[in-house]
Amino acid sequence: MSEIIEKPKTLANIEVAYSTEEERQTIVHCIYDLTRNIWDSAARIWPSTILVCEHTGREFKFHHAEGISLFPDWTIMYGGKKNRFTLIFEPMPRDVKVFELYERIPEPRGWRVKGIKRNKSDVYTVTL
Repeated sequence: MSEIIEKPKTLANIEVAYSTEEERQTIVHCIYDLTRNIWDSAARIWPSTILVCEHTGREFKFHHAEGISLFPDWTIMYGGKKNRFTLIFEPMPRDVKVFELYERIPEPRGWRVKGIKRNKSDVYTVTL
């Protein structure tokens, strides 16, 4: 009869921790508030949008968007409503405590939300 050898628990814990670390991401739910506007608008997000640590200036890359078009396309945002979309960024290291969402674009009026306080879930909601 052959003997089954199990991995040491410490090795399994390291592999699980590594796997969890790889899958981390930073999620920012955005509310584009047009409740005071009767007119529809259009919006898009540029791939150059980043998160920035307010203490060190370190930047974190944008990966994906849901509910909004990427430049050069546009998404209709409806007047009289709170329009919602989600942005997904690379994970931030644990030492980041406060950061900003910065739509770094070569045009005026890019979105910028400063003073976002870090939480344990790395899921945030901001109003634009």
